[in-house]
Amino acid sequence: MLSTDASQVLKAQVSRTRSQKKELDLVQEVALVKALVDKNCRSVRHIHGAGWAADLLENEDLKTFLALLGASNQDDVYISTWQHIPHTPSIALPDVLLSVLEQAGLGVYVGDLKSENLRFDRERGVCVMVDWDQAIYLERREGMSANEVLDSLFQSTRERFGSAVIGSRLRGASEDLYRRCFNSNGALDVGKTSLAENQETTLAGSGLYHRLDSALFHFY
Repeated sequence: MLSTDASQVLKAQVSRTRSQKKELDLVQEVALVKALVDKNCRSVRHIHGAGWAADLLENEDLKTFLALLGASNQDDVYISTWQHIPHTPSIALPDVLLSVLEQAGLGVYVGDLKSENLRFDRERGVCVMVDWDQAIYLERREGMSANEVLDSLFQSTRERFGSAVIGSRLRGASEDLYRRCFNSNGALDVGKTSLAENQETTLAGSGLYHRLDSALFHFY
């Protein structure tokens, strides 16, 4: 549900029992994203507020909201408001990979990685994940290149959801397109991302350099 000024999205859960189709319920999803934000993760959208409906809404508003959701018990309704980022028809593959790697570096993989769960935040210049109910926690993959980490994550996604989730968005119609996102050491070529392309540049004697503050990111 979109707010009247189109700046926020409301997401609600009407039962305290997690659906068996989901890894996380909404309470856990909010906690995970807040933890990522606390770690300065840039590839998640901001949470404006979250809590149980009875604690957040006045009586009349609560009645209206419960009726809209078709919920019978106010004590079971958990609501959250998120930054609204408009749907992006197309997101560059390197931008998606950079965000997945940043989150993996912080110990999380979004899991349900498909086009409808991706947005491009033009203000920050990064791809943002907007749905975390299939997220899983990761152990640090020591000694693995970015390419190897991504291959491992995408393989786990195929095993859980089938190949349709990955689809043509990540691997593309050409395997070569995917492989060209990495350098010879298997590291992601950050220079191909929108974040790097939008940076101010400095012309030096040995070439043209981007002022990319990689300390803001946590990736392999």
